Amino acid sequence: ESILSRASGDSLIQCLECDMVGCGPTFLDNRYGNNQHAMLHFLMSGHKFGVTCGPMGEIFCMACGDFIYHECFDQERERLFVEIHFPSLCWKETPILRGVDPSSFIFTPEHGVMWRGMMATYPNPVSTQIVHASRFAAKRLLMFRGLVGEKTIDWGPKALALAIYQQRHLNKELIAPVGIYNLGNTCFINAVLQCLIHCPLLQDLFLRQMVHPYKCCEALRWGSNKLSCLTCELDKLFLEYYGSSIGIDVIAASEEQRVPSEAFFSNTIDNPNSTSKPNSSFAGLTCNKKQHPEYRGHPIVPSSLLAEIWKNIRSIARNDQHDSQEFFQAFLDSLETHTLFYQKLAREMRQVYYQSEIKHSTPFELAQSKVAEIDSVKKIFTGILRSTLVCEKCGCKRIQSEPFTNISLPLAKEFQASASTAETGSRSSPRKGKISVEICLEHFTLPEVLTDPVHCPSCSTKTRTIKQHTFSKLPKVLCLHLKRFDAAGSNKINEFVSFPALGLDLGSYLPHWSEIIQGHGEDETRNSNGGADSPKVLYDLFGIVNHKGSLNQGHYMCRVKFGEHWYNCNDSFVSKAGEGTGENDVRQSDDAYMLFYIQRAK
Repeated sequence: ESILSRASGDSLIQCLECDMVGCGPTFLDNRYGNNQHAMLHFLMSGHKFGVTCGPMGEIFCMACGDFIYHECFDQERERLFVEIHFPSLCWKETPILRGVDPSSFIFTPEHGVMWRGMMATYPNPVSTQIVHASRFAAKRLLMFRGLVGEKTIDWGPKALALAIYQQRHLNKELIAPVGIYNLGNTCFINAVLQCLIHCPLLQDLFLRQMVHPYKCCEALRWGSNKLSCLTCELDKLFLEYYGSSIGIDVIAASEEQRVPSEAFFSNTIDNPNSTSKPNSSFAGLTCNKKQHPEYRGHPIVPSSLLAEIWKNIRSIARNDQHDSQEFFQAFLDSLETHTLFYQKLAREMRQVYYQSEIKHSTPFELAQSKVAEIDSVKKIFTGILRSTLVCEKCGCKRIQSEPFTNISLPLAKEFQASASTAETGSRSSPRKGKISVEICLEHFTLPEVLTDPVHCPSCSTKTRTIKQHTFSKLPKVLCLHLKRFDAAGSNKINEFVSFPALGLDLGSYLPHWSEIIQGHGEDETRNSNGGADSPKVLYDLFGIVNHKGSLNQGHYMCRVKFGEHWYNCNDSFVSKAGEGTGENDVRQSDDAYMLFYIQRAK
């Protein structure tokens, strides 16, 4: 305890020949009270080798009085780093092999050609592509965590600048608002992208967890018939956006040319005796995007992302005006397809070398199980909607569940048309003349009598049926779509809809507290849970998509929350919203079209 109170991490050394742990030499920690217990242990016991106990994990040689390099040890340390931080790109530990290698022979002027003996090798049991992908991921993680002392990375000037910035600003907000250029009727895309970028969970997903590093995906896709990836383009957009907000070219730092560690690459199982560097074709693994923000606040040009969107979402592959809600839904679906392909590719490349292994629980397999737990963009927005059908004649109840990524809420005119069909219950019908998101949700979850009879399996005939929607699972991020476009009437509903910026409670719409139990005639029994209060499931607003104009033409803008302040984003133009935090100005918006809420931590 006395030692640990004065030293920790890499200032401690553990003997590799016994289990002794002590403070290392003074050049590791020269603070007062460093008694160099590890050095005394080496002198008294005759042991020679130790390893530092921190993230550096370096080998210390007492005979040399300095740190030494051991190829196999460094490879295993890097493998463990990947296994801990990127389980989707890790591989099993393999035994050390000994053999004759061309590098075993050296030439000296005094003795000519000499053999250094049997050389230890540590072959990686995966393809070179996996090794490259893991190295790209490790470099990016080290940069974003500001670990500038990591010796396995050859720090270029741009990568070093980013790492130093991250070291000084590690706990600050990741992204400040930056404009996005309109590339020709792409305002509906820009507005949605701004809301996605300012979603805290997505920032964590792409910039902290790094669930889909584009360089890793490029390495895995190398040589395949899939030349591009939509999720990669979104990852690059996050990096470019972040780089513009802090004034550092993050993409250039990620792609900065470096000489790979030969110890990590040369001994792959493809050719265990090879001393050559990795396939030179990987030197061309760079992003095709040429525009990078050089100055803080410079707007983003999403040209490569737009090209990939047009390629994967054919319905909007023209410079025409489109609906932002339809784009949002199609965008999430396409992202999920590309994300699953990336995960499948990494899994197949890892497993190809383990087909003949005896199946048993290993640390590697435990790490594999963590891969399924990682969120994707679509999972963050996905909840489960519960549809209940109740026969009014016999009370037979049928339930069907379906996933959703956004909820479309009817507005005023549709209230008047359907209010008469909602039978009286424990909750009042929506009020006329004043609309709020709470009233829209109330209306959405009220039981309604279907116009056409529905077949009842219990009565074996078509009967009058009550239908109700509730939420059996609420998403981490809730997207509410206000149905302002009335296609049947060929007009747009411009009524003001009020909405809360903080504390939208959806707990009362869970089935246990709101679902109809049975219905007979005009009397229906509602689940009241014995009068107990429903749980509080609170959501806070962080993004709004606004639409100005008519049904046939208009313009999309958005408002996003950064820290405690709200900002107006009109394509490449960004400004603060209103006075103070801007919340009052945002809540008075009369053209809100999509609302993005994040679930408050319990």
